[in-house]
Amino acid sequence: MDKRKILALTSGLIYTAFLLVVTVMALPVRGMAREWESFMSFGQVTEMVVYNGDIWTATTGGLVRIDPELMTHQTYTNVDGLHTNQIYALCVDDRNRLWIGGRGRLINFTDPDHPDGYLFTDNDGGQVEIYDIDCSPGGDSLWVANRLGVTIFLAPDEPGQGLILDTYTRLGEIERDTPARRVALDGDSVWVGTDRGLAVGPRADIRLLKTPLSWHSYAVSEMEPTIPTDSIWGLVIKNDTVVVGTVAGLYRFDAAGGPSLTNLGLYNDPRIFDIGRNGDSLLIHSARGSSFLYEGIVRDFPFEGMPIRQSTAGAVDNNGVYWNGNLLYGVYYLRETEMTAYDAGGMPSNDCRKIVEAQGKIWGAFGKSGLAYYENDIWETVAGVEGQVVTIAVGPLDELWIGTWGSGVYRVDSDTVMHFDTLNSALSGLWDAPGYVVVSDINSSGDAIWFSNLLGRNGEVVAVNPYNIEQWAAYVLIGGQYAVWLETITSGQDVVYAGSQNSGIYARSYSGSPFNSADDYTWRFSSDSSGIGSDIIKFMRVDAFDSLWVGTAYGLSYQALGEVFFRNIIVPDSFGPEVTSFDFDGQGSLYAGSARGMVIRDIATGTFEYLTGANSGLVDDAINDIFYQEEANAFWIATAGGLSRMTSAAAVATDNIEEVLTYPNPFIIRHGTELVRFGYTGNAEISIFTLAGEMVREIPVTGVWDGRNEQGEPVASGVYLFTLTDRDGNVGRGKLLLVRE
Repeated sequence: MDKRKILALTSGLIYTAFLLVVTVMALPVRGMAREWESFMSFGQVTEMVVYNGDIWTATTGGLVRIDPELMTHQTYTNVDGLHTNQIYALCVDDRNRLWIGGRGRLINFTDPDHPDGYLFTDNDGGQVEIYDIDCSPGGDSLWVANRLGVTIFLAPDEPGQGLILDTYTRLGEIERDTPARRVALDGDSVWVGTDRGLAVGPRADIRLLKTPLSWHSYAVSEMEPTIPTDSIWGLVIKNDTVVVGTVAGLYRFDAAGGPSLTNLGLYNDPRIFDIGRNGDSLLIHSARGSSFLYEGIVRDFPFEGMPIRQSTAGAVDNNGVYWNGNLLYGVYYLRETEMTAYDAGGMPSNDCRKIVEAQGKIWGAFGKSGLAYYENDIWETVAGVEGQVVTIAVGPLDELWIGTWGSGVYRVDSDTVMHFDTLNSALSGLWDAPGYVVVSDINSSGDAIWFSNLLGRNGEVVAVNPYNIEQWAAYVLIGGQYAVWLETITSGQDVVYAGSQNSGIYARSYSGSPFNSADDYTWRFSSDSSGIGSDIIKFMRVDAFDSLWVGTAYGLSYQALGEVFFRNIIVPDSFGPEVTSFDFDGQGSLYAGSARGMVIRDIATGTFEYLTGANSGLVDDAINDIFYQEEANAFWIATAGGLSRMTSAAAVATDNIEEVLTYPNPFIIRHGTELVRFGYTGNAEISIFTLAGEMVREIPVTGVWDGRNEQGEPVASGVYLFTLTDRDGNVGRGKLLLVRE
């Protein structure tokens, strides 16, 4: 095996010392118990197979299992044993086992309740995408096409015993480490379709495959000048005939007498996405729809009923019904002469930009897929909101304000949708495109809704009165053709803060009257004058203690109320440096996101916990937004690859001093590192006593208790009383059970 290139980790076994080090470093176990839920779109279909009578559909949002008899379905995501949502390959072997390949994972999913998964990584710890699987006769091994080449995987029946036998990264004259998109077995040969051509090697003696000279490789663009690239996206061996799908049509490959390609007659030579087999026919999935090839004749399936023709996968169920996977719009099945959509549920897109809660629902911004809300376990897209939705905010009337990239602003209240642009508001467009209105962020201060009007020539900061939507005002930072590129906006203490792409933070004090600028004054914070970590501002938020927190291109900064200079927080190297979003839980602990995952900064200890898709239920590491849902004690994490909901087992923090709970309770100490927390959102001091009334410890409410007294000595097991006293003298009381094991 070429250990320099690809390694494997089973669900219970680690096969190399290198991966052992990486895995231990990537799997911190600190923190409270959490539950994860994933919300995905199943619109982009990549593969289909029939297994035990059901239609199994691979998508970039997980797996969909459809019962064609009952017309019901079940979905599986990363938190259901897949450990990834980007699924590209499905294969049923001769032992009737279902194998699934995706981003960094090969999974025996024969029993969905007990999946047997294997982690595929490269030498740098990066996850290796699996694009195709072909099962050898008898099912003793799998041939896996992946980002680095083609791999032989031994597939015994015992869980956790699978093993990579070898990986081949140099196939003839094809450049080393070229992605292999398709693999097909034919007798004593293995055929591989790659991004740089077609290759064939001897399967009878796999030792020979380590030698590049044992492979024969062919560049399809040299055989057929009308094919612009050598990428192979479809590969099937039928009756000793090699059929390949390219970016420009379907061809029969013949190596005898000099390599050649014969066009098989698909109209207009479309881009091929995949080729499958159904009995003696070939199923062809291309940019112009689905077709089948039988005895040299190509016939098209109907495409009426689908929004676009692009067909990426297909299968025929046990009743002879054809099922089709679309590039963007999910699953369809052929009913008489028309394709009918099968609703597998899910979000409108996996690219989730922003999440808020309003009007009793969860709302999401989904870029080009618009605005949608989640209610009764169903996502519904909102009609009337057009353009690319990039941000959302909730106003004081529980109304929604939606910012778009180019189409201005929308206001949604129940079933009413209103649109604002240059014609009916103070919003302005770009200098060279006056009607193109971009709103990159929105914030509500209660008395005004603030918009960062990106490059707005008439004013980069715009406000509207939420109680009188005809009252608008624009505030110029620079304006005109040199208008500032604003990324984010927030407010607090009668000050609105606008974060720019490269010139720091602009602050405007409006003295309680946002629409009267006579008493306003403006200033700017920069890395030079105020100590911010960077002038490239990505996100801002004012916390419950009125501190201004800033996510920049180089970490986290914050400015406490009344201070002039910012303090910079060093984030873990593997997480940063750019911070894209953050929010706070009820006690003030910070949850921050970046393109590399999420960190949790404990307000009591100042320590960080680092979460990624590899060590948690996070759907994707590229985080766009984090939203704390207080009543549920849950965080919604919007990413470029789906939406996660993380619920903590800790007690929900309350603002009622008489209802404070501790977590955990009972407080069980096994190792001496455990901590107990007090769920209160206000400012208070905590006093801990024995049942006899003896003082044990005093700590701030944002602190934690480690089961020790003021002298640092461990206290005995037993029941302890505590009181909370706030600044006004209000007192809350409670008790907890401490158990030492």
